[in-house]
Amino acid sequence: MNQRDNPYQAPRAPVEPVPAGPLSRRAARLFVTWLVGASLVRGAALAFQIGHALAAFGAEKHLAWLLAVSALRTGAAQVAASACSVALAWEVHHGLGAQRPLWRPYALLPFTAPVAAGLMIAVGVGATTFGHGATLRASWQSIQEFATPGDALFGLVQASALAIVLGGFAVLLGPRLSALRAGLLVRTVVALLATGLITGAVQAALVVFLSSGDDVVGP
Repeated sequence: MNQRDNPYQAPRAPVEPVPAGPLSRRAARLFVTWLVGASLVRGAALAFQIGHALAAFGAEKHLAWLLAVSALRTGAAQVAASACSVALAWEVHHGLGAQRPLWRPYALLPFTAPVAAGLMIAVGVGATTFGHGATLRASWQSIQEFATPGDALFGLVQASALAIVLGGFAVLLGPRLSALRAGLLVRTVVALLATGLITGAVQAALVVFLSSGDDVVGP
């Protein structure tokens, strides 16, 4: 007898296909929302902190390029890594972690870090223009003058290193994260805390590794 014609067999629940991309559609929307929101908030916080420090010396006009350097070197990679971890926590919480490789969200990290940097720099330019009276042209000129390609290269190297390290940890600790009996909020907090610790360690290691190649000239 064909299973389809068996009246005693319970109907099977339809199985939704897992999207082939790095993230499911809902996780992708969450990722984009977090990336944009965190970039704007992080950029505004840095603009306030740097602007407050520079105001003591009357050097508020330097805010834009200082924030740009901070965003390119460290801030953007950190924001992009947090967005990847939040999306991963959402997928694991909704059972998609058992159906797709857990490292795939972090493959987006090197490509989305420049987007985060652009948003953060835009906030810095806006804060300099509307908060401290500098012209938009002067802000962009100061960024072009002082923010070197090396800053962007360092940020790209850091984003790539974070993608490899965080992706590896996601594969190793994925079963434990999936077995965690907690809600989405707890999973997200755990993912963000782990991401912050790993990001700090990777950043420190890169600084030591890159600075070790410089020639130290004694007195």
